[in-house]
Amino acid sequence: MRCECGTESPPDQTLCSHCGRTIGNRSNRRRLFFDGAVGAALLLALGAVFAVDRGCGSARVVELDESVETAGEDGEADRQGRRTLRLAVTPPQYDDVGRLLREELGSGYQYKAIHLTDLLYYRQIEPYDVVFLTCADLPPSWDAEMGDERRGPISQTRATDADGPVVRRLRASLRQYVRGGGTLYVSDLHLRVLAFVFPEVIDWSKFGWGADQAVDAEVLDTELRARLGASIRLHFDKVTWRPAAIKSDNATVYLRGSYHTLEGHRQTGPLLVKVPVGDGAIIFTSFHNEKQLGATEVELLKHLVAATVTARVESKVRKTMISGGFSPVQGNLLSASSGSQSVTRTYRCRSEGTLQFVLGFEGRDARLRLEITGPDGRHFEETGTTTFTVEVPRAKEGSWQYTITALEVPYENFSFTLTVGEEE
Repeated sequence: MRCECGTESPPDQTLCSHCGRTIGNRSNRRRLFFDGAVGAALLLALGAVFAVDRGCGSARVVELDESVETAGEDGEADRQGRRTLRLAVTPPQYDDVGRLLREELGSGYQYKAIHLTDLLYYRQIEPYDVVFLTCADLPPSWDAEMGDERRGPISQTRATDADGPVVRRLRASLRQYVRGGGTLYVSDLHLRVLAFVFPEVIDWSKFGWGADQAVDAEVLDTELRARLGASIRLHFDKVTWRPAAIKSDNATVYLRGSYHTLEGHRQTGPLLVKVPVGDGAIIFTSFHNEKQLGATEVELLKHLVAATVTARVESKVRKTMISGGFSPVQGNLLSASSGSQSVTRTYRCRSEGTLQFVLGFEGRDARLRLEITGPDGRHFEETGTTTFTVEVPRAKEGSWQYTITALEVPYENFSFTLTVGEEE
């Protein structure tokens, strides 16, 4: 069948491989729409008759499907309480994160394929917990406004002062989405979009191109280091790619490496980073899964997705902790795939004082238990169905062991965070 963009696709294919649009027989779709409309009208008529017949009888409680609930002005109502994640993925070109979601993470990570043009309209992306902006070329109209870098590099002034219709719409849409609690995943070439939409998070001294090469990246994240080791080799096989030129003052850097720029200079900087913005977060990765297909790389990408889907709740935990007079000193990104699966970690307390252990997760019908045991034998235990805090007064110096048990999880690879804070 032929898509609206002109691409021919096999008869059994429902999404266009070129632009990601839904394809199919238009006449059938019109007939289905008509039949559906007639059916809906009949149901409304029956409902009206039933209501008249009931008269002043008692009201009924109707449970709504939260996955299709209409969101509030800032999207918060829709994102709270969903049983499964709502993910949106832009069409694959150089990066196919959709394949990772389908093949590695299970039914809880089903996603909706959207178009790049959907990013121009807040209402199109508002319903999603995460929007994956995967590495690809930009539409010609976007290129016209954001500039062809072969004719000169993009400067901070140029990005900040840009005022074309595409840039204005992207800024209005994406800034509202992220500040309202959404998470935006961006890979490689789309750093240019971030530069025009969020110029304040860009480290302009490192904004440029990397050359094709292999990079031995240092793993900075504690949990990721436990999975992958102290370093991982990343293969950048394209002539150009984007280093993670994100300011690290308020950011979490997961991977850092030394690499050659396109101009032949040696530079060290982040390759995978997360930065909070408003109530949401942006995650940027220099590499993607076109060539990162080994077992170690798959683990890295799975961890990256987990970090992406928990970014909002982790950001909220840290803000709450800091506003309450505590400093986050250790964080773990964890996941569970079945009931009663446990994960145990240790925190080293270096001086006596009050500690907070915050188990962060969205409800989604999950039930987790947190058990904490101190070096003096004191034991604390709490069970919850959404983010909760266990505060330990007069915590003794030494090793504190904590165990999280997933009593109930709504889907495989359910992700959550454990953050330890010390009273300032």
